[in-house]
Amino acid sequence: MSDGFFIYPSNVYSPSVASIQELASIESIGENHPWIQQQVEVVEAIRATFTEEIASFYNIFSPISYLKRWFRTETSRGDKEVADLLLENPELFREILNVIAEDIAILTKKIIQDGGADGIYLSTQEIQDERITAELYQTYIEPSNIKVLEAANQVGGVNILHICGFQGASNDVTISKIIQPKFSTGQPTMNQSVYLKVRSYFMAKRSLVVLKMGSKACFMEVARLTYKRRPNVC
Repeated sequence: MSDGFFIYPSNVYSPSVASIQELASIESIGENHPWIQQQVEVVEAIRATFTEEIASFYNIFSPISYLKRWFRTETSRGDKEVADLLLENPELFREILNVIAEDIAILTKKIIQDGGADGIYLSTQEIQDERITAELYQTYIEPSNIKVLEAANQVGGVNILHICGFQGASNDVTISKIIQPKFSTGQPTMNQSVYLKVRSYFMAKRSLVVLKMGSKACFMEVARLTYKRRPNVC
């Protein structure tokens, strides 16, 4: 888990943003920012404590989740505040998420390449606001999730996707391009490619996989195939 690094340290960070225009000057924090470098060092240090072969995954939040965390209070998880920003100016909102995604992509690559993690545990969640439609999500939010996952894939990461239902949050997985109910014929989809890679990896590692993914059949099958002697593991 990435305890201590939940707040993305942007130059425009403020818990009291009233208009999306206040975030328009957002800039990348850069690959040498302490927030990135310190996380790589934490992963290296933790992995160094293990002498046996392990499979290690580092928690990375989706760009929208990092943005929501700016507005968390005792009475709000930031959903309404972020929804207000998106509806005020969707195009600017997408640009802001893209800047965050670029930095999270840099972090992701460094965690795997320099920190030695086998992959990331990408935690995401829809905005819990009925005004945010499937079309708005697909157009302005999901591209930033895909950018992070693609960065992890580019450096050989074996990655886990966590759709967070914390405190009763709901997520419609049918609207996501990352998660697809069935594999299509022809070329493998992103979901199918990730499944095949994860299955092969854990069959070789023989490591226990604990995934809170509901009834996602493809990942459940990974666990069943890996632990043939424990058919009830899932």
